[in-house]
Amino acid sequence: ALEASEVESKAQLSRLGMSNEAFKRDSVTANTKIQALKASEVESKAQFSCLEISNEALKRDSVANFNRTFDDLAAAYNAEIEAGLPETCPLQRETVLGQADITGMKLAEGTKIIVEQVATQFKSMNDQLRYQKHQLSELKSTKEQLARQGC
Repeated sequence: ALEASEVESKAQLSRLGMSNEAFKRDSVTANTKIQALKASEVESKAQFSCLEISNEALKRDSVANFNRTFDDLAAAYNAEIEAGLPETCPLQRETVLGQADITGMKLAEGTKIIVEQVATQFKSMNDQLRYQKHQLSELKSTKEQLARQGC
């Protein structure tokens, strides 16, 4: 019975040794896979970081391209409008004595001349009004003096 128990123990020990070896191999394989996954993770993080940098650069470039294209289109549109103004809506008005003749001028140029003229006329009218107020004040004062003198 002891011999049978010894044989069985040896067989069991042998099976345990083989299982232990299999576990060691599996452990080495698992550790190798874990190391590969860690390396892959580091590589993935580096790629992700590069992609983020590329994405930011693409965003900046696309915004710059949009702004440049928008500015170019706006400039072209404004130039087209400026070029088309004389043909589409030349300024036409009758020239009144003392007023600027703006016939055939570009809109901005004619408007500037008219605004300057209106400002000059307004200043002149304002000066005349001040002078008339001063004269009225003098007349009132003369009237009061005459009233005091009994005239």
